[in-house]
Amino acid sequence: MIGTDGVLLDPITRTLGGMEAPDLIQTVLVFAALMALALYWPKFRSRRVVILAAIGSVIFAAGEVLGAVASQDAPGKALIGMAPVLLAVKGVGLVVAGGLVLTAVFHWALAASRPRWPLTAYGAFGQDAEPYGSARPAWRPLAWCVNLWTAHPWRAVGLIFGVLVVSRVPYLLLTFPGVVTPDSQWQISQVLGVEQLSAHHPLLHTAMIWPFMQLGAAVGSLELGVVLYSVFSILTTCALFTWALVMAIRLRFGRVTVITIGVLALAFTVNGYYSVTMWKDTFFGPLMVCYTLCLIRLVRQISKPANLAGATGAAGASDSGLAAVQPGRAYRIKQWVAFILVSLGVTFMRNNGLYVVLIATVVLAVLLAGHRALVATAGVVCLVAALIVNGPVYKALDVTPGPVREALSIPLQQIARIANNHPDDLSASQKQFIETLLSSDTVAEAVGDYNPTISDPIKKKFNQQWYLDHKGEFWKQWLNLALEHPITAYTATAAGTRGYWVPEVRSWTVRYRIVDEETWVESRPALPDLANCLERNSFGNLRGFPLIGWFYSIGLACSLVLLGAGVLFLKRRYREMLALVPLAVLWLTCLASPVFAHFRYAYGIVLTAPLVIFYAFIAPLGEKRKRIPKPDPH
Repeated sequence: MIGTDGVLLDPITRTLGGMEAPDLIQTVLVFAALMALALYWPKFRSRRVVILAAIGSVIFAAGEVLGAVASQDAPGKALIGMAPVLLAVKGVGLVVAGGLVLTAVFHWALAASRPRWPLTAYGAFGQDAEPYGSARPAWRPLAWCVNLWTAHPWRAVGLIFGVLVVSRVPYLLLTFPGVVTPDSQWQISQVLGVEQLSAHHPLLHTAMIWPFMQLGAAVGSLELGVVLYSVFSILTTCALFTWALVMAIRLRFGRVTVITIGVLALAFTVNGYYSVTMWKDTFFGPLMVCYTLCLIRLVRQISKPANLAGATGAAGASDSGLAAVQPGRAYRIKQWVAFILVSLGVTFMRNNGLYVVLIATVVLAVLLAGHRALVATAGVVCLVAALIVNGPVYKALDVTPGPVREALSIPLQQIARIANNHPDDLSASQKQFIETLLSSDTVAEAVGDYNPTISDPIKKKFNQQWYLDHKGEFWKQWLNLALEHPITAYTATAAGTRGYWVPEVRSWTVRYRIVDEETWVESRPALPDLANCLERNSFGNLRGFPLIGWFYSIGLACSLVLLGAGVLFLKRRYREMLALVPLAVLWLTCLASPVFAHFRYAYGIVLTAPLVIFYAFIAPLGEKRKRIPKPDPH
């Protein structure tokens, strides 16, 4: 466990019988299974539902059990205090309980009706859609918001943006002048000319830092540069969240969805701390939400259920489902521009963003008939822009390429674990290979710093020049070691990635101050006592808080995305599953990262997971509510 939970949360945990997060999650799962068994058992008739629930429960149970095995540093140790037989019993129990819960969830999802959002579809935004219902909500604040959106949509957008910005001001005061980490310090050194520009961090983000730090250096106050960057970061991220909320409204997700997304954007403490942290992930996370919404709009424009053919006029518009646009209607120019700009943002805000966009482009261009031109155009623009930046621009600015070792965490960790656990089984050539690869005199010295949860200790010893000269030899030796010790190779990979697929795994999420104050700037929070109290009690990571702490679980967020994909498959909304392709690619790149559970790497998935759940459970355009057949008394 990398991080710790706050001392204020320990009494709450103890009141629940001293349960840690794994016990709490599994206890809730058992209770939910019993409720599902009592309420839905007479209705479990669909073979499709039962089979899909069984597959999902097996995946969940396998992840729990294999994650438990991978949590051990070396084979032979007790598996979380359990005998192997008891661990097997746990796995079987999770399969049964998870299967019951998933069956009930899938059954309820099939019967879920579409929401009703009592707003004019686009108002002043230029869409010629009919009003979506005429009723107004009874709750006065919500009714006021509805009236404001209907009469003055741009004022409503300004209000959303203003509320988000105001909510970020306390975080700036508590972390003043902002949060600077070692990665940020390296980028500051680059923009000030102290170090050479490097492609290790995206050049776009380094360019975003450049004007503020240059201004601060010009006036003799780098603190001013950090403050200005923090303000810029707040305004930019709040604008992205505002755009996402407006898109959710325009896509008719329903008031529950929009309010939930709005509350998370406003109150999720990670958003607040990230907005004042000099990280590329601060922008990449909201950009992934916007990119997913753009793809949802794409797939819904061409989804045309059979029962929609006769729906015309105002009645058809008010009785249809989610999408505010008619299926098959071409994108306007501004929508093309917006999609391409968001795609470019995802491409250049993280080094793995290019893979996300290109793989999504290929999959969508092949399978998404109706908008291939737009998808292909966006993909080609991003690819050409990336080639220009990585070629002539890097050469003109004398940018050094990023270290090769960053892409080799998985094989390096496998080699290190095999050498650490089986030193006597290595041949002379394998020992020489490991010693040369890790720049050490002996195998014990090479893997002595092996850490199963992070690859940095091994990467620091990596001999990059030898690898570049002997790539074939490297992959041949790695493959031989992995085939000779497959279980150890698996446990090395699972131990280094389990935070992205096991919900109970905890890790640190945010920084609360300038990490290394030997850089030129010091943290001077406006309320130091309150800032220290929040840091001591991990206010930025409420992982130990019951229920609320689940929002801080990377593994749970990834599981929710998988659950959403299962619901879409169950509803036969296969085309709409394509909108989740970028999240799947991002998850795969997280598995190749150097840390077993790094929250900021999966920030985009965590932000998008609630949206995916609502997207999956809400009925598509024109879908009628399914009637649940009553059980046959005979």
